[in-house]
Amino acid sequence: MIEVHEAMRLLVVAEHRLDVLTAIYQRQPAVQELVKNDWVQLAAIDPDTAAIHRFVVGTAGSNGGRTARPARVQRSSSGIAASAIRCHRP
Repeated sequence: MIEVHEAMRLLVVAEHRLDVLTAIYQRQPAVQELVKNDWVQLAAIDPDTAAIHRFVVGTAGSNGGRTARPARVQRSSSGIAASAIRCHRP
């Protein structure tokens, strides 16, 4: 029997201010490595503005020319709740 490895990726979406998540991200080398190698996608939803940012690896900065920076992603207006809690409460 041949074992087949199917790579799995994880998308993490956190509802918090971008500056707070950026500070946490910058203190966690393990998370930076997972994002850099595309094992994890990290996104932030601002609780006040509903703006969505995704952390992506850039080409400028320290650490061998690679740094993480938040980038805006496109989103539709359908199905957006005021907060994550509203999605789970009737």
